[in-house]
Amino acid sequence: MHHNHYYGVPKKQLNDQINEGKIVIKDVDVNGTENLVKILSKDMKVITIFLRVSKEELRRRLENRIDKPDNNEIELRLSRFDYEESKSGNYDYVIDNTNLEDTVKKVMEIIKDERLKASEI
Repeated sequence: MHHNHYYGVPKKQLNDQINEGKIVIKDVDVNGTENLVKILSKDMKVITIFLRVSKEELRRRLENRIDKPDNNEIELRLSRFDYEESKSGNYDYVIDNTNLEDTVKKVMEIIKDERLKASEI
């Protein structure tokens, strides 16, 4: 459970997608990332990317969402900011997520580089 909501993807579904040659990208909080790495890294390559924003930017994004969370949800998310930021060192990559277009380009470059590394093995 994360922010009072349940999330998840069945491992079989992930395995099926990977066996079909697909790259699977998941938006997961820091605790979920730790769990996924523990569970999946025995069976497959897991690359982690931490998308970093400032606390002020996080507040602005939450307040401007179409499905805007209530004030309690926003405060809950902001109260976890320092904890989540402290976990960024556990990730393979850290990207400053200040511009969507730039962030997408950086993620695509990481995917390309990681696929190249995997093909050399």
